[in-house]
Amino acid sequence: MSNRSIIRQIAAVLVLVGFLAFFEHGRAAKKFNVAIDIGHSPGETGTLSARNRAEYDFNRKMALEVFRKLKKNPRFRVFIINPEGKKISLEIRTQMINAAAPDLLISIHHDSVQPIYLSQWTWKGAPALFCDKYRGYSIFTSDKNVKWDQSRSFAITLGNEMRKSGFMPSAHHSEPISGEGKKFIDESAGVYRFDELAVLKNAKCPAVLLECGIIRNRSEETLLRNRAYRQRIAGAIASAVSAFLDTRAGGRPGRSFF
Repeated sequence: MSNRSIIRQIAAVLVLVGFLAFFEHGRAAKKFNVAIDIGHSPGETGTLSARNRAEYDFNRKMALEVFRKLKKNPRFRVFIINPEGKKISLEIRTQMINAAAPDLLISIHHDSVQPIYLSQWTWKGAPALFCDKYRGYSIFTSDKNVKWDQSRSFAITLGNEMRKSGFMPSAHHSEPISGEGKKFIDESAGVYRFDELAVLKNAKCPAVLLECGIIRNRSEETLLRNRAYRQRIAGAIASAVSAFLDTRAGGRPGRSFF
């Protein structure tokens, strides 16, 4: 073989090595896209807390904590749905989610209870409604989601991480009363099936809705207003996203999803 042929072969190998290195770099550069949906809006605030505070304010603060926590992981690209808090319909909200094409959607909410469980008290001279009987988080997913199996998988992972972090689920959505009667997917993880939740069933990616706690419960409301407590919940969410990504990547921690 001539020197010229050897040089050509070496050059071809170098080009191939360079291409593979570029390809692998491109794969590694791909990030797992997580959408954080702030439930409700300033114009449609959701439920009220035991001290007449709007649910939206709790949702926004928690979503920002989750955003900050996930941003610390270089494997994730994180963005917030409707960060300006515009008054939008559920249809528009879902369109915004699908246009962003995330790999995972987490919708942040805070919970209430059915009216039969509410009692009245006075807070700062104004009447307010509370229920101290129930407390805890709940997670919902829809089997009408196009990736329902992955939605279920992440929901259970999230519930398990919440339990590991010291949070307990609430069973009040399974009560056989009007407005409830939801079926558990995994009771110990606090995961319910709720097929008709519009954002969950219409999202084109795995999607869950997390009720972070019951703000009609007076003591839980106080905890959820504490930033350190919110950061603990955000940490559990971040751990769940990491675990879910590792599972999707073949169970090898730190491996790219793509």
